[in-house]
Amino acid sequence: MDSFNTKRKGVAVTIVETGETFNSIKACADYIGGNPAYISRVVNHESGFNTCKGYHIVKAGEEPVIKEAPQIIIVETGESFNTIRECAEAIHGSSSVVCDILNGKRNRKTHKGYHFKRVRTN
Repeated sequence: MDSFNTKRKGVAVTIVETGETFNSIKACADYIGGNPAYISRVVNHESGFNTCKGYHIVKAGEEPVIKEAPQIIIVETGESFNTIRECAEAIHGSSSVVCDILNGKRNRKTHKGYHFKRVRTN
């Protein structure tokens, strides 16, 4: 694990799913192949940033708060997905366009002939 720690100490973080702790956000980013700025947003609980590369990441010693994210559904097929990216890949489309539709932006209603909606599973 020491090979993933950085020389300078930063904000120590822990990956909830694995229990691994790193001495900095940069070290964690290098380990999972993520973007340090994105991980920082997850760690600081910024709105819309719950995971990075599928991992929940918190400041070391902090209790994790894992929110149940809504599923993305393709209305026409009934298929459900955990992330916008998974949904977009299934139709060979763009995740940014699916996101625009879900958020009512740019007057977009469909993508690749499909409508999308978010639904809570519980």
